[in-house]
Amino acid sequence: FPPPDAPPAARRYEKPIKAGQKQNASRREMVHAHELSKKLKALIDEHVLRRGKSMIADQVPGKEDWIVVCPLSPAQEEVYRRVVSHPDYVLMAQGRDPCECMSGEMRGKCCYNRIDPYKDISMFLFESPERLDEEGTCRWNHFLLPAIVKLTKICNHLDLIRVDPRDSKKKQEADVVFAR
Repeated sequence: FPPPDAPPAARRYEKPIKAGQKQNASRREMVHAHELSKKLKALIDEHVLRRGKSMIADQVPGKEDWIVVCPLSPAQEEVYRRVVSHPDYVLMAQGRDPCECMSGEMRGKCCYNRIDPYKDISMFLFESPERLDEEGTCRWNHFLLPAIVKLTKICNHLDLIRVDPRDSKKKQEADVVFAR
């Protein structure tokens, strides 16, 4: 969207479009925003040359994937084994096991449905306080994707899990904990 010093003609679109995108926008505001968006797109398209994929598909060579399977180095294997035996990973790996309370439910849907990310999880930085409920817990599967990403990094190259000095202090501290 245009900067504050933009001409009034550019500003005429910004405010109503933003208003129509708000969660509490009225039906009228949404329709008006949609119409203005289409009109603005038409104005922009007159001045922008865009070559879509369909226009150049015949000029681009086909994609070729080369999949090379190679074993982990001894160091990667050691790190991988250490990480998957960590209690955080064991908790996630056992999410589909029967719960100890004998309810017949899986652990991840019963007694281990929600966890305290500041007490129960030590390997990952938790930066999503909006995911916490009123008791300060979140769903355990919130950590599945970060866990898979960490394992993928270990398998690709150990340099990918090194502490990056450009990251925030909290992230650096979490990476040090992970690297132990």
